[in-house]
Amino acid sequence: MSRCAIDAAQAFRFYDSNERRQAGIQATETQLLANPYLLFELDRRGAGPISFGAVDRGLFPDTAVREEYPVPEPSLVDDPADPRRVRALVADLLEEGSDQGTRSCREPG
Repeated sequence: MSRCAIDAAQAFRFYDSNERRQAGIQATETQLLANPYLLFELDRRGAGPISFGAVDRGLFPDTAVREEYPVPEPSLVDDPADPRRVRALVADLLEEGSDQGTRSCREPG
């Protein structure tokens, strides 16, 4: 989480197991470490959600940062086509499309 541009409330929601439960987030620390994109996926419909971009930029920073401070296993995502990343990206795109569809349905024709 320290690599992602998230605020204190977002971090606490995942860091504290009681807060995680209260937010309806059903994931263990082990699961979150194995798939950092779950920070976005499991939080995207909550209040003040963690964005896909915040997680993605944390895992894919500039090359110099990535080489100097690599992400350790099991959180390492070094392939842009990693299934964990692709799944989160698709969820992000679907959420965005849904938001646009909802807005266009509310606008007068």
